[in-house]
Amino acid sequence: MSLPLVTPATPVTNAQQPNALITTTAINPTRSNQVVPPALRARPTGWHAKSFGFDWNIRADQHKYLVKSGLPEVHAAIFNDDWDLALELICPSDFGLLWLPPASQSATKNVDMLLDAGTWTVNLLSENKKIQKDGVLGMAYHYHYVTFIGENCHYGSNLLTLCLLKPARPDVMQHVITLAAKHAPQYLNLPDALGRTPLWVALENQDQASIQLLLKAGANPLQACKFSAEAKPKSPLSLAAKSADKELFRDLLRATNLGKLSAPYEYDSDEDTLYVKSWASGHSSEDVLWLADQCEALRAHLFCFNDISGTSYYSRTVLEGPISKIHERNENFMKKLN
Repeated sequence: MSLPLVTPATPVTNAQQPNALITTTAINPTRSNQVVPPALRARPTGWHAKSFGFDWNIRADQHKYLVKSGLPEVHAAIFNDDWDLALELICPSDFGLLWLPPASQSATKNVDMLLDAGTWTVNLLSENKKIQKDGVLGMAYHYHYVTFIGENCHYGSNLLTLCLLKPARPDVMQHVITLAAKHAPQYLNLPDALGRTPLWVALENQDQASIQLLLKAGANPLQACKFSAEAKPKSPLSLAAKSADKELFRDLLRATNLGKLSAPYEYDSDEDTLYVKSWASGHSSEDVLWLADQCEALRAHLFCFNDISGTSYYSRTVLEGPISKIHERNENFMKKLN
């Protein structure tokens, strides 16, 4: 039995239209061009509450929506694209809040009430394997419908990761990161309930403006993102080494302790803790030489790492340098003998 993929339909609503997009941008200090924030998705204010039958603009309905969804009030404002209310509410203590929808709700007679977990909570406890399997599917269906928007899962998100997943309006995003840096810096690096750090989410969404804001605020590119007990912890820098452009990888590399070094850096290429060796293996020799110029402390190591051609700059220099000259001298000598 396959689980149907369900995306909540955008409801018809008379709620006020979303706030006008503010076109502020963040400047990347390492580049000459401006970094444009991701475009906001056009949804009416209160759309999420409305999709479950609640009117965001009616206080009693808003209260019922908060109780049913388990959303903290600030998260709910962000979820419903009520950015002005979000700015009014946000305070340092909000950073510790996670959105974990209620895992158990009493069964309802109204089978269309999508925020009620219904009978699957009981089915999970059944000793009958088939009923238990149906319970697991029901739980997955329930959480997918409630917590997914497009391809992004908002289950377990904290204030920072939620703003990045939306994405939030640029002025809200900048305010949240600035507030975290000043009053709750630990949350710049703490993973949310799904193991995602804010920097990881920004990288996955290719949100370069937020990446630069997070790095400037002190986010650690080497902070482990723990996605399961069995898997090896992954860091935002490891993700950048595989999928980000070379300038972005350099920016994250400079944000590590390496960025404070000017002398040659003793680097364990077997451990490859900064993912420089693995990055080089997927890039051209020109890119590797470019990074060597950008990161002086790693220059000698980058010269010795194989690039996408399977050879290193050092080995090519040796082969094309003294060895080729010896070969040339031998050829000239043989010509003279003949």
